[in-house]
Amino acid sequence: MALIFRLIKTRLLWLKLAIGTLLIIVLQACQLTAQQSVVLSLEERNYLASVAKLKKQKADFSIAEMSHLRVLYNETGREMQNFQLLYQQTPLVFQALNAKDYTGCIRYAESILDINYTHLTAHFGAMNCYNSIQNQDKSQYHAAILSNLMDSITDKLNGRTVDLAFNAYSFDDIQSLIHLLGLNIRGRDLINIDDQHFDKIAVTEVDTQENFDLYFNVTPILKWAEIYR
Repeated sequence: MALIFRLIKTRLLWLKLAIGTLLIIVLQACQLTAQQSVVLSLEERNYLASVAKLKKQKADFSIAEMSHLRVLYNETGREMQNFQLLYQQTPLVFQALNAKDYTGCIRYAESILDINYTHLTAHFGAMNCYNSIQNQDKSQYHAAILSNLMDSITDKLNGRTVDLAFNAYSFDDIQSLIHLLGLNIRGRDLINIDDQHFDKIAVTEVDTQENFDLYFNVTPILKWAEIYR
């Protein structure tokens, strides 16, 4: 009987040691995963550094800086990683703005900008909602970024042909730019030319009722769509 108790005690001790060892391994693995998760890629570091620099500048932005920021954003892959959230949050900015829920509008806009600081809709919403609560400094800040972002998209391009297509690095580039330019969408088609993908959009200018097509090169976005599909 004493021998049996010794065997049971020995096995319990072994089991305790085994569980303890397993727990240590799991904890070490969790710590390693946590460490890996906080190690940012070079693309992320470059993008975040550029955003931080813009925030410090307050209002003195150049088209070149905005163009560079848009490219850096695309290189992070954030657009497709956060597609669902961006898709859900973007219309909420306008809903809150129209409902005069300026605090909610700012909250939605800022949550989008935490992901994509080149987001036209978010800067447009922040500009208007900060203005409505009499925070002119922040309203003018977002107005300056919005204006320069639009200029960076249209700089030396008119979108009227494939050769002069606008470069889209986020889906919002397309929708927001069209509406901010005072255009209505009549139809659209995805076309491929020499391994480049273009969103061909039939639009109507609101003021003149002129009908024409605009082309957006969406190759940079679809590259990430292939990776995350």
